[in-house]
Amino acid sequence: MFKGIRFLFLAAAFTIPMSIFGDGFAQKSFTVSRGPTRILGGRTSRLAKARAQSSNSATRDAQAVSIASQALLALTGGVTVTDSTVQATASFIAGSDQETGTATLEGHAGYESRILLLLSSGQRSEVRNGSGAPPQGKWSGPDGAWHATVLHNCWADPTWFFPALTLQSALNDSQVSLVYVGQETKLGTGVQHIRISRVIPGQTSTATLLIQRLSQVDIFLDSTTNLPVAIDFNTHSDTNASLDLPLEIQFSGWNATNGIQVPSRIQKFLQGSLTLDLSALTISVNTGLPQSDFTI
Repeated sequence: MFKGIRFLFLAAAFTIPMSIFGDGFAQKSFTVSRGPTRILGGRTSRLAKARAQSSNSATRDAQAVSIASQALLALTGGVTVTDSTVQATASFIAGSDQETGTATLEGHAGYESRILLLLSSGQRSEVRNGSGAPPQGKWSGPDGAWHATVLHNCWADPTWFFPALTLQSALNDSQVSLVYVGQETKLGTGVQHIRISRVIPGQTSTATLLIQRLSQVDIFLDSTTNLPVAIDFNTHSDTNASLDLPLEIQFSGWNATNGIQVPSRIQKFLQGSLTLDLSALTISVNTGLPQSDFTI
């Protein structure tokens, strides 16, 4: 997957049109803090681990694979997931603007997702498809016009709202690195921290490092239950792939429904500010979602 791809990213930005979901989706403007660029996740020890992955082959850390497997089992009870649908009440926040409505979020094995928000200002949609070479995405706002998502915002796994698919894809894809970062405390909970990223064969060392950084996802799993507490990754302006803008997905209130663990709340934060709040969730899996839902 994604063989023989070459990349060039240029430019800088201060006020940016971008997606609350990570890639131009809402066409709202956000002024971002131009502090030090967060390249690979913060602490020196983490940077060292990430740099150690900079070869043309994926690192499959046995401890990380074991922890990811336990988390997947806790989430699904051993069921292989081909697709998932999350339906929720939604609160969408962009600066001083706040809208409410409903959300439908669909995920599909193979790095595919479709998100639909029905809000007071109109409909907002996003589609991601990572099954081709290279990964692609598109988004539309209330005017209904579709726009292409820039490539550098298409690398992170798009199924952040249903982490079982993220973990399942990582475990089944030999081009995804799985690294154990360590035990930590996250949101007041003791967690096991693992990191995933893509390594595409045949790239230059510069392209390899860039794709790893753009695709990096940090997963924090409750040390007791193995269920996700948070997922962290980065988004970027359309014109600057070098400036990392941290996104965090927080999960709470997990309960089993028909053998599948379902959170009661999912919240998404951009640079520490709440941008999407999903509650009253219902989740269904393996309903046979049509491939046309994920066509770019």
